[in-house]
Amino acid sequence: MHSGKNYLVISNRPADPFFIIKEDKYFEAEKTRLTSFINKMQEPGEHYFEGKESHSFYGFHKSEWDNMFYKHVDHHLRQFEE
Repeated sequence: MHSGKNYLVISNRPADPFFIIKEDKYFEAEKTRLTSFINKMQEPGEHYFEGKESHSFYGFHKSEWDNMFYKHVDHHLRQFEE
């Protein structure tokens, strides 16, 4: 995914117990929360993310940040398909 660098992508692994949600959640409240996070990511504009480092990778181009964010959200939304 990143410019010419190879990274190991691990998928279909169980979530770390730290991330398991044990309390009830309310769909509308969580939908509003997710929408708020998406809007917050858009506010600074695409140039804000150019070359910005992530916690796991080196600096991404703005399009790579865009793709990573999409894939991350999509991954979590697909968990509800079953």
